[in-house]
Amino acid sequence: LTARHHCCEATGNYIMEGMLDEYHRVPLEGWKIIAIPFMDAAGVVAGDQGKNRRPHDHNRDYGENPIYPEVAAIQEFLKQSKPFFVLDMHCPWIYSGCNETIYFPGPSDKQYEAEMLKFSALLEEEAPAEAPHRVDQNILFGTSWNVGGNYSQGMTMTRWCQRQGFPRYSVTIEIAYANALEITLYPDSIRKLGRALCRCILRYDA
Repeated sequence: LTARHHCCEATGNYIMEGMLDEYHRVPLEGWKIIAIPFMDAAGVVAGDQGKNRRPHDHNRDYGENPIYPEVAAIQEFLKQSKPFFVLDMHCPWIYSGCNETIYFPGPSDKQYEAEMLKFSALLEEEAPAEAPHRVDQNILFGTSWNVGGNYSQGMTMTRWCQRQGFPRYSVTIEIAYANALEITLYPDSIRKLGRALCRCILRYDA
């Protein structure tokens, strides 16, 4: 399952197009990919980037009593469908530093961190030169912005899924808006990255 929380509308569309194209190019029997276009429809219409929405971010709303109906709906859907792999796609802040890389924020649980690094290594191999990813660009828990205080508002989708126990793995990826490691991102390069992500999921399950 792939879901977009706060991807820039164009970037998110391109990466999801690439994933779906790759899946249809080499469909595997018994596989089903479920794509959820975006979680914050009102924010997309309003042109809001999505970070730090009031009263709190959609991706801090998972748990017993979510305030956003979209979050409540996806929680119920996930409980029923029980996907084996959950990929939650975001865009970071608009520019500078880590925001101009394609990276995974590390989970606090060391077991899940090891799985994140495994998946990240696959993406480093599969990612196109036009949209590169490097394992050393990931932000492990306890570094940079990825600290406990950043989650004080509530639980993320990835963390919530991990606590449910039904996915084999759930992971969040941050996809830069326009530049990755000084390389300008274009629609075709983002689509290629989406295809690479699909291949990584297939390899992860191999």
